[in-house]
Amino acid sequence: MCFLIRYFSYTQNVGGNFKTETENIRNVRKLIELFKRLGLRNQLITIVIVLLIINFIVTKNISLGYVEDLEGHIQSPHEVKNAGFNALFLGIPFISFLLGISLSIFLPKNKSYNKGLLNSSLIILIVCYLIVLILGIRNLILW
Repeated sequence: MCFLIRYFSYTQNVGGNFKTETENIRNVRKLIELFKRLGLRNQLITIVIVLLIINFIVTKNISLGYVEDLEGHIQSPHEVKNAGFNALFLGIPFISFLLGISLSIFLPKNKSYNKGLLNSSLIILIVCYLIVLILGIRNLILW
């Protein structure tokens, strides 16, 4: 939230004057109210999209150099980034969907199966993307 307040404080008005801090806080509150009006499913989808964009930026900026894979072959930095993007866009969502299926079996039966499946898959996807984000930021700081 502090990031959003700083972002809005640097944006300019049409006349070229900087917005006041109260207007910036009002804009952030409007954004939060808009987010609260969304349903649970749309909130989860919004969080997944934001985390995916942040993870994409972090993955794009990580430079690992040449690495050795599990078979002992040397992989170039381009191949390592491609593997990271494939995991980010294909592997992690697929695994979270499979885990969501197994988790939704144990959900209460008063909810429909589709709602429980999608919500549990999105929650698992959010957790996985947060773990990848933490590891990516750690790599950016330590490398």
